Amino acid sequence: MKPIFCTRKPVLCAALVALTLSGGSVHADAPVGGTIRREVQGDYRKFTAAETSRQYDRIKQIVETFFSPSLTVYTPSGKTLNYAQFLEEMKATTHETLAVQENAFHPQTLKRQGNTLTDTGIYQFTRTFLDLDGDFGKKGLTYQLNERSHYQGEWVKTGQSWRLQSLHLSGRRQIVNGKLFLNG
Repeated sequence: MKPIFCTRKPVLCAALVALTLSGGSVHADAPVGGTIRREVQGDYRKFTAAETSRQYDRIKQIVETFFSPSLTVYTPSGKTLNYAQFLEEMKATTHETLAVQENAFHPQTLKRQGNTLTDTGIYQFTRTFLDLDGDFGKKGLTYQLNERSHYQGEWVKTGQSWRLQSLHLSGRRQIVNGKLFLNG
């Protein structure tokens, strides 16, 4: 039996069939692979490589290539950062970071709906840093921080490329000098 809309709206039915047969999606969220997945993963790798370099100018240059100017970052501690605030945070981090042992986004799912993508995964890093604010103990001491957070990124297609519109970091687990840090 044909769906009712195929009987009453044959043009709509033909369009949906053509879309489906051409590889399009009629689902609200369709899993994404191939070129788009490689582009997103490549953008994350460029960002983490720049961040690992601890050179603010390089970080800023990479951020400008695929972050949306209207970016919003939601941190696990509840802060909300706009594009400019995020760059300021990156600048401060480059002054505190002494060495980076690990720094990576591990995408798990990527779904597309029209010109938007949603990706989820794990962001993990290990850094040796100088605690200038006393966030992890005494100010001015060096600490090793291993942090793991879940993330959800929202991407928007702009022209021929994808731009990161928002990044939600949550479920943070921090280990400082080998011990679970509970105040973070």
